Amino acid sequence: MKRHLRSWALALTLTGVAAPVAAQSIAGPYLAGRQAIKSSDFEKAAEFFTMALARDTRNAGLMEDTILSQIGVGAIARALPVARLVEASNMRSQAAHMVVSTALLKEENYAAFLERDPQALGIGPLVDGLLKAWAQVGIGDMEAARTTFDEVAEQQGLRGFALYHQAMAYASVGD
Repeated sequence: MKRHLRSWALALTLTGVAAPVAAQSIAGPYLAGRQAIKSSDFEKAAEFFTMALARDTRNAGLMEDTILSQIGVGAIARALPVARLVEASNMRSQAAHMVVSTALLKEENYAAFLERDPQALGIGPLVDGLLKAWAQVGIGDMEAARTTFDEVAEQQGLRGFALYHQAMAYASVGD
């Protein structure tokens, strides 16, 4: 009986009768995206996850997969609308927060970056601290940047990173 049902389903699919149902499913693009990830083909993964997300626009898992695969190919601009949707929906996603932060800093919108709450929209202690300090450099507040670099340096294991970035910040302003 099962064999007969599978044959019938295959026949419907091949004749196009089942195509409208299949076109609405996220299973195909999702599974193709997962396979592309396993094959390290992030371009295909991004394509398939985006296709699946278009069919289920509120699926948090698909949003995350889409963002990560877009990051994998360096397509931050393509990941940005999804990342903004994640943040607007108050979902926590390190990848989404990274994409939105990157976009703000690339646009040199330092004030907007500095207004972000690191508890809700942060990436991680090292990155959050360093990006905050660099944004302070960007708005011309070297004293605040120095304080922030010093705060990062006080965290266990981060001193070297903080001092290196602080030195580069001072060099960038001719000091």
